Amino acid sequence: MSSLVVSPSGLASWQRCELQYGLKYTRGLKGEVRLNANLLRGRAGHVELQQFYNMAPPARSLALLHENFLLALEEEVHTDPAAEKHAATASADGLRALTRWWNLVGADEAMYPAKVELPFTRELSPNVTLRGVVDVLVTREDSYL
Repeated sequence: MSSLVVSPSGLASWQRCELQYGLKYTRGLKGEVRLNANLLRGRAGHVELQQFYNMAPPARSLALLHENFLLALEEEVHTDPAAEKHAATASADGLRALTRWWNLVGADEAMYPAKVELPFTRELSPNVTLRGVVDVLVTREDSYL
């Protein structure tokens, strides 16, 4: 019996449509990626959080986080003019998400990235393995991983 290795996005694809999963992950046929507000927000958010964690803690602020996110979003629109129609939704949703994140952990100056783009593999059962990448793993200066 062969093992199945699947990613979280692969599982989501299976839940949406088994045919889509089969075409993409079994036969290797990939459809065109449709730009939407979520994709746009995610791209800009990843760029901003990477920049954020490269700053010294005293330089971090919610205002700067918002400003840099909007600049990253503007760059996405500049790179792909089709993104313009999704920019307002991506902007509003992204600013809300970053504010929630800031209120949970962002304001804590002791927080720093322990790992960025951390690949993981987890065996769910003898024949099923989950594989993916954690964008950023954050810890406190006074704790251990």
